[in-house]
Amino acid sequence: MLATSIRKLLPSAGILSLDARGHGETVTSDDSDLSLSTLSSDLIEIIQLTAQYCGWSPLPDIVLVGHSLGGAVVVDVAHSGKLGNAILGYAVLDVVEGSAIDALQSMHTYLSTRPTGFSSLSQGIEWHTRSRTLRNPTSARISVPALLSEDANSSSRPWKWRTDLAATQPFWEGWFVGLSKKFLEARGGKLLLLAGTDRLDKELMIGQMQGKYQLLVLPEVGHFVHEDAPEKTAAAVSAASGALGKIVLILENSWLSFIGEMIEVPWCCHQKWEICTSLRLASITLPYRTE
Repeated sequence: MLATSIRKLLPSAGILSLDARGHGETVTSDDSDLSLSTLSSDLIEIIQLTAQYCGWSPLPDIVLVGHSLGGAVVVDVAHSGKLGNAILGYAVLDVVEGSAIDALQSMHTYLSTRPTGFSSLSQGIEWHTRSRTLRNPTSARISVPALLSEDANSSSRPWKWRTDLAATQPFWEGWFVGLSKKFLEARGGKLLLLAGTDRLDKELMIGQMQGKYQLLVLPEVGHFVHEDAPEKTAAAVSAASGALGKIVLILENSWLSFIGEMIEVPWCCHQKWEICTSLRLASITLPYRTE
């Protein structure tokens, strides 16, 4: 719904989505490696390969947008400087170092209370809305099916979680330690969109008072701000992209979307990138640049 809302505000936007390792159908040489450095390298590689295919030299102006773990990834990419001056800015959706690390302390408790599977997709969708994990029923119907996969060997609850969150524990702290410092230090415009002001840590509070970034708080939404309030999130992202550049990259936990001028690309291109990067492109409409 976020992409649809952005397209309404930016009619010429094109969207590229990739299935990140460990989150879907992508198969790599090491699907269990979900370290921040690996996820950041994957993002940089797909951007560079996109530029190579489209003949962009230099890279077009880019604004990165990421939610949760995706926010940590785009900040790490921006901070690395590996995309040079192409990064005009970045927006982070509801992830702050302090609160993220605090939340990790109760992660095992959360996982122990979460269902291990569902009897049907509709039951999985219903659980997300009933538990208030997602507060927008329409978003839930669109997003939840991608989170689950059917296990033919299970008769009672065949729909299992696609990603084993417990298995990612070795990477938890590495995802978020140093996030606030990198967010403030990286070059480019900065937008932090939160579901509540209580999520700000000391470093970000000081940075906000010093005017180092723009803070936007959306009331009455949960952690998945872009799912619960896609129109408001799209408005913030579109305003940022309009102010900073022509292209927006959106990286969520498992999806990367590329916003820019639109040109349709046939499925054969997906296969080419899959061979090059082992990152399966689920859907694609790419920006086109002739100069």
